Amino acid sequence: MSLMRIGHIIALLAFGLTSCSQQNSKICSVNYTSFDSEKASWSEKADKCIQEWAYRLALSSESSDRVADATMAACSMAVEMSVAGAHGQEFKDQVNVGATPAEATNAANDSENDLRGYLKQQALFRVIQARAGHCDVP
Repeated sequence: MSLMRIGHIIALLAFGLTSCSQQNSKICSVNYTSFDSEKASWSEKADKCIQEWAYRLALSSESSDRVADATMAACSMAVEMSVAGAHGQEFKDQVNVGATPAEATNAANDSENDLRGYLKQQALFRVIQARAGHCDVP
């Protein structure tokens, strides 16, 4: 094999390695360029926290599910405040349409569980997104 051919192979390998480590802007998304934590709702804070921690922890060798669990743990306060706010709003909405307090509580609890499940799925999505796109931490 000629030196020129070996040089071409090395150049192609080097290009391939560098292109794999660069962020793919078609996959990565950062929606928080003008985020104001004092004005943001708990829902917005939870979403931002989940994205930041999922991107931050995505380089771990743990499974995506375990990294998503760790992400949820890192964001537990924002998640719980978001869930509490949704719970309270759902309860009020149910009472306003004539539900009994017990019915309103059940509906609010269902809504709470749905929101927790949604946020967990968002954490898992963000971990996989970060891994696939080699995303930078926002």
